[in-house]
Amino acid sequence: MYNGILADRVRTFKETDGGERHMGPVFEKFKDEITAEVSESKQVEFAMKLILRGRDSVDEISEMTGLSKEKVLELMQPAAV
Repeated sequence: MYNGILADRVRTFKETDGGERHMGPVFEKFKDEITAEVSESKQVEFAMKLILRGRDSVDEISEMTGLSKEKVLELMQPAAV
């Protein structure tokens, strides 16, 4: 890094127990948020495949994907152009 002060701060977070204790919860929260986003994205993707297949009810799609019935109904609406 070109900025010495910034480089020292980053080193502190990366290489000291105090830095790990401070940043650990931050990284855990970030990881949980990303995991939730990816999970919902996969649920929506699966729901869309089921909707396009056209053989399953809203209740069935909701049960299979873990999405709410409201979310499934929202996905079934034609996209506004």
